[in-house]
Amino acid sequence: MADSVAVLVCDTDPDARLLFRTVCELRGARVIEVDSIDEAVARAGAERPSVVLADLAALDGDTGDALRRLTSGGGRVYVVGARMPPLLAQDLLAAGATACFEKRRFAQALPHVLDAAAANGAPRERPGTG
Repeated sequence: MADSVAVLVCDTDPDARLLFRTVCELRGARVIEVDSIDEAVARAGAERPSVVLADLAALDGDTGDALRRLTSGGGRVYVVGARMPPLLAQDLLAAGATACFEKRRFAQALPHVLDAAAANGAPRERPGTG
């Protein structure tokens, strides 16, 4: 179970937020739900979640800057999108994403993400962010 794992869900789609929140809560995680990248960055800095689920559409264009701001708290950032072409995924990983998924596949992976976060404890500081 993912007890004590805090998950920040940033998605512009209310149905996706509901799905991710439901899966997270069923696994015992505490969910912080937002619909914009600016709010996600503010909440990530204040609450230091173990996991950030960021919708590609919510990243608002400059994905590299958005990912750097989200990862500065040390949590793992998973980017989900309606489509995730391999070259885009490579760019997102290079910018700091932990992993990238298509939304339709991510609901199946989410329990494993939460269990891994619970096993690894609190977010780690990344070099150069502390």
